[in-house]
This record gives sequence, C-alpha cells and structure tokens, in this order.
Amino acid sequence: ELLELLSGMPYENISKAIRLRETGFAEKALRMPLEILEDFKENGTGGTCFSLTWLLYQKMKEMGFSIYPVMADRSYGKNTHCGAVWEFEGRRYLLDPGFLSFAPIELRDQKSEINTAFNTVSLQRTEGRQYRLNTLYRNEDKYRFTLKDERISDERFIEHWKKSFEMASMTYPVVTM
Repeated sequence: ELLELLSGMPYENISKAIRLRETGFAEKALRMPLEILEDFKENGTGGTCFSLTWLLYQKMKEMGFSIYPVMADRSYGKNTHCGAVWEFEGRRYLLDPGFLSFAPIELRDQKSEINTAFNTVSLQRTEGRQYRLNTLYRNEDKYRFTLKDERISDERFIEHWKKSFEMASMTYPVVTM
C-alpha cells in the first residue's frame, strides 16, 4: 500500500532545488516525511530518491518492518542513488521509489526481473553483496546502478543526502511519473 502511494508521487528535483534556494543550506533543505506528504497533497510535488527513500524507510520502520537504507553507485559517482532493503520471511527485497520501481525486487543469487508499466527492471548479483540493476526498454539493455546491500546508519544516509544537493543533476529540472 505504501509503495502504491509512492507510485502516485513524481520523481522530481524542483522542490529540492527551491528548498535549497530558500534555506541556503543542504541540512536545512532536507524535506522530512510529513512535509513530503503535505507538499504532495497540497502541490502535487514528490521528491528525489533520497527524500522518497527516507519517507518509505521511516514509515516502514514505524509500522514495525525490518528495513534498512542502502546506497548505490551510478556511472557518474559513488553513493549517488539510494534505496531500502526490506527483510521479510527470510528474504531480502530492494525497495526503490526513487527509480520508479514500485514492486519489491528480491535480492538473490539468480537474476530477478520485474515488468513495470514502461520497462523491465533486472537485478543481478555481481560480487559479494553487490547487485547490478539494468533496465530493458524496446530491446535496449541499459545499466543504471550498482546497489551495495550494506546497512548504513541513518546519520550516514543523511550525509549522502546532503551531499546530493551538490550533484550535477541539481543544475537542471527533472520530473518523471
């Protein structure tokens, strides 16, 4: 149900850029779960992978689920994407609202694939606790990121989130639904 709610929110960096401009500091620009939900209800805004993952992670923790935040490396930098891993009935699943993937993807030795409304997402274990995520759309197989299934502290997640305000992707608007 929570993933379904998030599927109605846009992935966008405009609210993030506006908030940074208003506050002047990344630490003050972080939009917490209640604010994201209120902004969505009032203005139809969403967030980037960091704010959407933080919302998902905090809400699932409140509901008593075993979940932890994880980071991912993109072609342009380390720790530039994030998601959460949900532990359920002895299995682990990637939850990735920032990549518009609204179904849990099992982390396993064999390739996992899910079909979304617009592409196929595949997750393949590479080495240790790392997984390569690709998308397939119209016969084009595209590398997206390498997930590191390593539990990180809330403080470390927030440090990566603050650093995300400096990424090149913050210099132009992005909106996806």
